[in-house]
Amino acid sequence: MSQLSLREADKLEVTVLVDNYADLLLMDSTETVQRVQAAFPDTLLAEHGLSCLVKVFVGSEEHWVLMDAGISESCLLNNADVMEVDLTRIESLVLSHGHFDHFGGLMAFLGRAKKGIPVIVHPDAFLEFRLNLPFLDQPLDLPRLDETAITQTGAVVHKIGEASTLASDLVLVTGNVERTTDFETGFPWMEAMIEGKWIVDPFRHDQGIAVMVKNRGLVVVGGCSHAGIINMSERPLRR
Repeated sequence: MSQLSLREADKLEVTVLVDNYADLLLMDSTETVQRVQAAFPDTLLAEHGLSCLVKVFVGSEEHWVLMDAGISESCLLNNADVMEVDLTRIESLVLSHGHFDHFGGLMAFLGRAKKGIPVIVHPDAFLEFRLNLPFLDQPLDLPRLDETAITQTGAVVHKIGEASTLASDLVLVTGNVERTTDFETGFPWMEAMIEGKWIVDPFRHDQGIAVMVKNRGLVVVGGCSHAGIINMSERPLRR
């Protein structure tokens, strides 16, 4: 197994483009956390989904990576416009896992992104998924990630299961996350179609990204972290 080389970044910025919460009156900022101050009627939208713009800096280098694309076109593009984020500057996109609240705005993003942008995704993210909640009469089929539709936009899909790096080796994509804890048990109501059978999703497709920041150490950004944020943080830098 070969060791990955992860370069140290001078600075890391994470801009949350989509999450579950928005508050127009929350305007207090700190040196670490900067709140968006939008002028009415422009306003940020919230939804059950996630999208984070990760910027890494070292010397004169600057790299932009998008992790996830929220659940809807309207939320992602609106918030990018309100925050004046130039989506054409994003170099690559990483999907944390294959659930629709993380890829729902993907096609809208790719419509604005530069042609040929890499889309890094675990192969299992293309599986069929369903939600089997105990109070439902029957399982609920979930929207499925469409590889053909992605490639038709001109984007290049990279299906990678092992650890890899982006942004000139400044960003690690964890790939498969080993389960080392006994208390991170995933999401037992989520099922995946694997080898012709519906089983409890083992979440092999759940991954995160990490950046080694100068004087700060390893900073890990997860999506839902179904594989466990502790497991993800302890993921060795090995292929």
